Amino acid sequence: MHVLIIGGTLFVGRHIGEELLEQGHTVTVLNRGVTPDPFPAEVGRLRADRTEPERVRAALEGREFDAIVDCIAYSPAEVEQVIELFSGRIGRYVFISSSSVYRPSDLLPIEETHPLNDGTGWEYARDKVAIERLLEGTATADFPWVSLRPAYIFGPYNSAAQAEFSLFQRIEQGRPVLVPGDGYFFFHQTHGRDLAHATIAAIERDEAVGHAYNITGRYAQSGSELVQAAAAAVGREAETVYLPGATRRSEVGRYFYWQTRPAQVYSTEAARRDLDWEPRFDIHEGMRDAYRWYLESNYAEAHPYDFSAHDELLERLAREA
Repeated sequence: MHVLIIGGTLFVGRHIGEELLEQGHTVTVLNRGVTPDPFPAEVGRLRADRTEPERVRAALEGREFDAIVDCIAYSPAEVEQVIELFSGRIGRYVFISSSSVYRPSDLLPIEETHPLNDGTGWEYARDKVAIERLLEGTATADFPWVSLRPAYIFGPYNSAAQAEFSLFQRIEQGRPVLVPGDGYFFFHQTHGRDLAHATIAAIERDEAVGHAYNITGRYAQSGSELVQAAAAAVGREAETVYLPGATRRSEVGRYFYWQTRPAQVYSTEAARRDLDWEPRFDIHEGMRDAYRWYLESNYAEAHPYDFSAHDELLERLAREA
């Protein structure tokens, strides 16, 4: 197959590109050309900024691909352009969506039939929902689409510096790790390589067309278990400080990347059935894999994390004690 990856050099797109190449497929990437390119010379390279539709059109018009994987679609207009350019002449379009599309739920795990959160005030999630609505109204005979809904994505190449790589640095430096509440809240994560495997299955399996799938790890874990998995990967004990009080995302985000309310646990039964897919990483295996890459890439030296917000919170706790 010849697969176009829109994005391709950062995190998710890189995992997908590597997996496609390993399986012997032909790969072309479309991106701005700003991020260092990890791929071999045989990978095709098209340059355009997604926010400049005429440049995207000039780069893609008249080209032929068996499948498109869209890693960086953040507005319906961007996907409308792809539909216009490739309707009737593409074998598969895979949209990398997000588990943030769902409304909060008091019933877990959340399945793909759960209502989408059209009214969310979070722009990122609202636009992902809008793109899924656009795809739902698109005839699959002309534009065979699949939507994948990962949860928090982690692993090698992660571009979210405040996620596991900051946690590794904090543990390495012997700093206390700040966790909201009592740490007993649950959420799912998705390893980048698991998402890549699911993406290729979504391209290959006809059962997937016209459907959305949750793509997450084997288990949900608590906030405390996440810290313990990171500490085990580093090979050091982690001192954990639990912060009572507000758990709003805006406040928790100062020191804990993973949102704590509402609980985020997702069923992957549909993906297992239709895609013949199984996640290969649980949180402990995934953290070990992430930490290996973190060490090999000298990540901490190149990206020292600013812990001043953490320190301010610790100082406030000390004053209030």
